[in-house]
Amino acid sequence: MDDPTTEQALAPLEFILSVAGTLMLLICVGVGLGAAFDEGDLFGLSAPSACVTAPQAAVDVAFQSNNPARVQDLPRGATAIPRTIEVCDNDPSASQRVWAFLGTFPSFVFALTFLGYAWRLTRTARRRGLFSPEIALGLLRIGLFVLVGAAAVAVLRSWADWQLLDSITGTAPWDALVGFFHLSWSTLIGGFGLLTLGLVMARAVRMQREIDATV
Repeated sequence: MDDPTTEQALAPLEFILSVAGTLMLLICVGVGLGAAFDEGDLFGLSAPSACVTAPQAAVDVAFQSNNPARVQDLPRGATAIPRTIEVCDNDPSASQRVWAFLGTFPSFVFALTFLGYAWRLTRTARRRGLFSPEIALGLLRIGLFVLVGAAAVAVLRSWADWQLLDSITGTAPWDALVGFFHLSWSTLIGGFGLLTLGLVMARAVRMQREIDATV
């Protein structure tokens, strides 16, 4: 059932989500057209070099003991330690380009899919109201998507980055694979929060039905 108050309250959110999603799609189209006309690269597929940002422990490099980052004019008693190192191959093979692509593109797809799902859920809430089974189920699904999708993207990116580093240096150790795995705490908290909100909304829908039946 339509609720004018809910429609007005959610209208700005729907607008923001639609603008953000449209901008991301336009960026993707622009990047693709640029790559087609040799004016850019498509997430690493047509870049002149294939680069990966690796944890320092994964790269066998000899550094000075107190200043491995080679910071100029470092004060006495201070230290500079690089946590990550960018390694590039200026003449990448086809497989290296694919690994570079898999290291960047999944995050873009994940973000774009989330925006699309959130936009669709907001439109449903405006049309059917907040206390509807579709909203409760939608919140549960989007929460599960955030948790599973973020973990899947993190695993895929870490594997692709490790493979790219190994293909460039030939010395990437297996235990360094863990150093490439990055999963945001805010993403996890947001996913669990959406799941919790979905469960709360499901109970609220049942309570609302009981109240409507009583009245």
